[in-house]
Amino acid sequence: MANNHAFIKGNLTHDPTFDYLEGRNGEGVVPFMRLNVAVDRESASGADFFQVVAYGKQALHDHAFLRQGSEVAVTARLRMRRIGENGRQRILVELVANDITFVRNIDWARGRSHWRQVQSEQEEELIATVDNGN
Repeated sequence: MANNHAFIKGNLTHDPTFDYLEGRNGEGVVPFMRLNVAVDRESASGADFFQVVAYGKQALHDHAFLRQGSEVAVTARLRMRRIGENGRQRILVELVANDITFVRNIDWARGRSHWRQVQSEQEEELIATVDNGN
């Protein structure tokens, strides 16, 4: 049984970044979102900053609702990876989200508008597929 679990609750320091990545093993493209979350320290002043990544449907859905200042609760697993160039390596620790819960300062109007657009595009693709006999 894996014990790699993390939970944070904090505010986004910037708007989320959203993109599509090339999937592994011929999966096509995969939606990808990156968040930077500031978490207040309990025993001292200041905050700790965490990089959170999400993939797939979660990234596609959540990015439109979130903006700088949104408060979120994230359940995730820790991932470490080596990055670098020109012979300089460093270790990046990030949280890979299993669940992102919207807490406060959510852009509901923008998120709903985004989802109406996504649904419309999906309907158009389905109609085109049926019209082409596929």
